[in-house]
Amino acid sequence: MIYLYVIYKAISRQNIMESKIRSEAEIFDELKKICSLSGYIHVIAYFCHRDSYISYHDKINTENLLQQTSEKQLIRNEISTLIGLLIKSKITYELPAPKIFQSYIDKTEKLLEELHIAVGAIYDSCNFEINGATLREVIFYEGEAAYDFQYQDLSLKKYQNDNDWFISKKRFSIQAASSIISAIYKVQQSKIVKYFKEIDLSNLNKLTILPAFIVTSAEVSLESGEDILIVQAFLSSFTSSCKMISEANFSSLDDFNPANAYPIIKKNTDEFILLQPYRLVEAWYETPFFWFMEDSNYKEIANKNRGDFTEKFSEERLKLVFGKNRVFTNINIYEKQGKCVGEIDVLVLFGNRAIILQAKSKKLTIQARKGNDNCLKSDFKKAVQDAYNQAYECATYLNNRKYKFYDNQGNELKILPKYKEIYPLCVISDHYPSLNIQVHSFLQYEKTNYIMPPYVIDIFFLDTLSEMLQSPLYFLSFLNRRIKYNTQILAHHELAILSFHLQHNLWITNGNQIVSLLDDICVDLDLAMMVRRTGITDIKIPQNILTFYEGTYFKKLVDEINLRNDSDSIELGFFLLELGSPSVESLNKNIPKLIKATIADGHCHDLTLLGKQVGLTIHCSKECTPDLISILKEHCLQKKYTKKAKKWFGAFISPTGEFIQYITNFDFDWVYSSEIEKKVKKVKIFSELKKKPKLGRNDPCPCGSGKKYKKCHYNI
Repeated sequence: MIYLYVIYKAISRQNIMESKIRSEAEIFDELKKICSLSGYIHVIAYFCHRDSYISYHDKINTENLLQQTSEKQLIRNEISTLIGLLIKSKITYELPAPKIFQSYIDKTEKLLEELHIAVGAIYDSCNFEINGATLREVIFYEGEAAYDFQYQDLSLKKYQNDNDWFISKKRFSIQAASSIISAIYKVQQSKIVKYFKEIDLSNLNKLTILPAFIVTSAEVSLESGEDILIVQAFLSSFTSSCKMISEANFSSLDDFNPANAYPIIKKNTDEFILLQPYRLVEAWYETPFFWFMEDSNYKEIANKNRGDFTEKFSEERLKLVFGKNRVFTNINIYEKQGKCVGEIDVLVLFGNRAIILQAKSKKLTIQARKGNDNCLKSDFKKAVQDAYNQAYECATYLNNRKYKFYDNQGNELKILPKYKEIYPLCVISDHYPSLNIQVHSFLQYEKTNYIMPPYVIDIFFLDTLSEMLQSPLYFLSFLNRRIKYNTQILAHHELAILSFHLQHNLWITNGNQIVSLLDDICVDLDLAMMVRRTGITDIKIPQNILTFYEGTYFKKLVDEINLRNDSDSIELGFFLLELGSPSVESLNKNIPKLIKATIADGHCHDLTLLGKQVGLTIHCSKECTPDLISILKEHCLQKKYTKKAKKWFGAFISPTGEFIQYITNFDFDWVYSSEIEKKVKKVKIFSELKKKPKLGRNDPCPCGSGKKYKKCHYNI
């Protein structure tokens, strides 16, 4: 499948390609020269502050974050490239004169823009094939898919079984590492605040923010409470060494860049420079993998721990959404003969829906990043295709009575005769650049009436998704629509799609419509995650679909359905979450009237909501008797018939106690029925009779049932 985003970028470069473009190597060499100039580290510090820090007054809001999404801003990978080239030469710290400083800035920005054009020039407007070469640009310029606090939080879970190794080999524990990283953040932030409070604009010859990025082991030790020797051991572990730099052949954008894996620069005996704190938490999450692989006695243990972490963390996040009793791990599937035919990492069972999650711990290799097509596809097969194949095979067993399922305690699971929807979910343990595009282009999958197309994400997005949608209905509703609109939504990463959903309730009415989402739409989600996970209180959170209807009857309906496990309730929940604002407001306006009327006269009252080929009828009464349930069902069937709807829901609510008493669902194609026609005609007669006061509640019902009017058709 051709990914439309890549086509768009190819077409947009047609005019550029007609003019002469310098080679990447030529531009890169010139960039290397400017990075080696005297005092250039001050320029990088300027870029790091300008393009990585948020300036705000009072409270952070979306406008503050939007400053960081401007096309004029340098992305972290570009700044890391500058730092990588900087450390290849001897670093000098003399501050350039203001005019020279500005010339360095202008020249750098011009070269980076030219380099971006050169990298993208590989696209051929006559051939839109997606391969390693054409994905190089997307891989480098895609940006990050994880928050810095996620790297820090998940590292503690990822390495909890490796803690003894860190203490023995690196002389610091994982808890100490986390404390030290937090301390570095605080020390640098306080220095930046102090810098702008004491800034002297009258003396531009001394204007540089570089000192704010310098920390000492004593400062970090004091802030973190960790012993200074432990702090020094940690800082040294992530400091670029001369040997490392000389061995690294960093001569193009996608070569190994020591500045990413070892982002700290040692200025002197006790001063350390960290220009990109984000790179430190990222390195803390990723770099130890390479340390483990160099330890022949430990690498097998480390690999097992890594795989266990991905499964365990996925389990924890899904339990946060669905509850402990609906999530199962390490499920073995057996034929009746006792042969094990498959294994599911994590299985979620919610009513007549199921999620089969398969986790993989596979990185995108350097050769794949460099555009080697064979390596790219080989990495993809190991990270994604194999996981999907396993998930799909297990999904076929789930609706087959020949197979039995046992959890990791040896208990047989209670499996329904048939699941309406099974979602194969593939989760990768690391950030996997250009994942969306590769899934669109390379993944081979099958779709049946009940096995949905796969959803492939990394562990960081699963963390975000489960944080924001901590409800089975909200989670599954998003999953359903995200897969349904898979080929109609264009975005660099899933965060943009989730943010759009939270703001506008993901819904595309036109089947031919294509929605393209830019990264700036993520700012609302960014703010929400910062509040939830960092403890920062001076943030103004925008409203979203999770807060719009807080305290309303619509929210009460959804919340109670989340506690139910029957298929009719789940179907109604999906219907409610797909409603537009006018329909939701109608429910919130009329349900209170329904309850008030029931309390006032003690009778059963009703309301009906009609959508496209679907409807909902709600009855409200103090009691939910079998007779009243029969009346509700009959009412729903007649409404469905008269409106020629495909599906109709019925709900019975109570004005006191448990809100939802009963839910039913009629889902079948409309066909003519002479029997229902007669009933519908009678209802019309009854409606007229109800207007005439001479027909009393205790009178015989005109339908001839022999029941009193109040016990039969009084409420139709």
